[in-house]
Amino acid sequence: MLQSTVGIAAQGRLANAATNSAVDAGPWTERGVIRRAGGVMGYAATGQGAPLVLLPKLGGWIADWSLLARELAGEFRLIAIDPPGHGSSRMATEPPNIQTLSESAAWVRAALDELGIESCTLIGNSLGGCIATTLAAHWPRAVESLILISTAVPERGPRAQILSDESKANPPIYDAQGNPLPRSAETWMKTFGVSAALVDGMNRSRAAAGRWIRASERGVAREGLTELLPRIEAPTLLIYSDKGTYVRHRLTAERLIRNVRSATIAGAGSFVHQEKPAETAVAIRQFLRAA
Repeated sequence: MLQSTVGIAAQGRLANAATNSAVDAGPWTERGVIRRAGGVMGYAATGQGAPLVLLPKLGGWIADWSLLARELAGEFRLIAIDPPGHGSSRMATEPPNIQTLSESAAWVRAALDELGIESCTLIGNSLGGCIATTLAAHWPRAVESLILISTAVPERGPRAQILSDESKANPPIYDAQGNPLPRSAETWMKTFGVSAALVDGMNRSRAAAGRWIRASERGVAREGLTELLPRIEAPTLLIYSDKGTYVRHRLTAERLIRNVRSATIAGAGSFVHQEKPAETAVAIRQFLRAA
């Protein structure tokens, strides 16, 4: 496993990113943007050691990882990256009809190359887990280990069906312009089993991502993951809670990934790294030591 990374701030190729709500004060000691064709990807980093690259949930942002980063920064190099259109990542164009997982994974892969990271442990939650899975399947040498936190593993879906299902959602998820509608605490808690303390932050991060949420969500449903899971070569850890809508995907992932282990974080919702960071950090440490 790679034991260190090139100093991000010292590379001189990256512009400074302005501090904003997408990158909280948290534990981060370095912040910046990685320029790519079509926009910039925002990142934040802290700690020393083997690199752990963190990708947030659909409509999430770098700040989602702050508590977990505090737990692990004494042993690892934590590098959180905002996916296209999310948080501190800024795109030069309006979102496409569908932002495919392959496109987003290619962006992340290019970002890792810019940062001098040839191989890493890739950790993703929800959308971030889908992007991480896609990257691991397409570029196996770039991923030493893979950790999926509350990640859906849908089958590939027809475009017409995806758009039809979206239009029938009740209550609606998006407004007429495609912007995500705020969700009530009751909806968040019922769907994802999360505590009320996370609701405000999740609505703010979704507002920051705007229409890129819909494009990205469509991309997950369009490409799916079930065809990619058997291609993963890296040792993989699945971390799920004991409640929320993601739990049902765990059995599918366990069946399709060859080298897989599982951990359950009880008493938390789908975003266990935010609600129970210490317990999540323990599961990650144990897995990486074994791997």
